[in-house]
Amino acid sequence: MNVRKTLQAAIICSLIVISFQMQAKTPVLPDDVLSAKTIAIRVNFVGDGTVTDKAIKRWGQLPHHFGSADELRTYIDSARAEVEEVFTRKKRFQVVSDPSSADLVCLVVIYSPHLYEGKVTGAFYEVVMVMKGGTSTHWNGAPLWMTTDFDLARKNYKDNVAIFHDQVFENEKNKNRVAQ
Repeated sequence: MNVRKTLQAAIICSLIVISFQMQAKTPVLPDDVLSAKTIAIRVNFVGDGTVTDKAIKRWGQLPHHFGSADELRTYIDSARAEVEEVFTRKKRFQVVSDPSSADLVCLVVIYSPHLYEGKVTGAFYEVVMVMKGGTSTHWNGAPLWMTTDFDLARKNYKDNVAIFHDQVFENEKNKNRVAQ
């Protein structure tokens, strides 16, 4: 339980710090990111997820309900698979299931998700963080890379993971250019 509170405090502090910083076009990523080969993926929902039932022909709001634990697990698994597909398609990191054996951990936190037909179709807020993986005694919960978004209509967690990949690629390209 203490680890959970520490992680929550780290997330909140990171959000406050990051929200006041302007993001550079291509931020310089630390060597921990550039030297990493493996990544583990974790997806968490925060708050009550609302599930929109299948549309029926009637006036008014579409019928919906708060998601049960089983329903939310299905959506979490679906969101994790979507993030994994981005990592697999980009072919830069090998996805592993155990964060203690991964070089990096990608944590996707979706606040008050809106769910429909097995997909996350919206959310109040989302955070994508990349942190050190493994079991080193020097590990801490500080993100190595992070982005936030208030509206999934503009971008979503898959787009933000792709942005992370693009920034890794740009950093590697710039590092190779300087080395030559």
